[in-house]
Amino acid sequence: MLRPILPLAAWQAITALAGFFTLACALAAPVELWRLSVKSHQGEPFQAVAPLAALPEDHITEGCLSMGPESDAPGSGMPFLSTAKLKLNEARDAVEISTEEPIAVPALALVLRVQCAGGPLYARHFAALIAPAAVTAPQRRADTTPAK
Repeated sequence: MLRPILPLAAWQAITALAGFFTLACALAAPVELWRLSVKSHQGEPFQAVAPLAALPEDHITEGCLSMGPESDAPGSGMPFLSTAKLKLNEARDAVEISTEEPIAVPALALVLRVQCAGGPLYARHFAALIAPAAVTAPQRRADTTPAK
């Protein structure tokens, strides 16, 4: 049995509809967390920044931010950062993540969550690579003997 081939207009309509749903899904998430930039080295307290994009009507505050549990990052195989200080920057377009304790591992996993009261939950699992400790050149001792 032969099936009739859809006319070109029908294919165009199907393609347009698929594009519309793709765009609608992309615009449906008003909160977006971007790449994590690690600012610290091994042996230092952890410091990182994650850019945050949100609609102005979302009114994201520091109370909306939290660290997710390790169960939100199954199978990461890395040490997990479960507690950290979370702070919005002055422009409210990035989350600053920091700890007071030094980090001695070369990589760790963390989950950053954004959920304001009565709003949907947005979460992002990050794998952070931490640079080796900064090596400083040994200081030369000043020669204390006078030149002849």
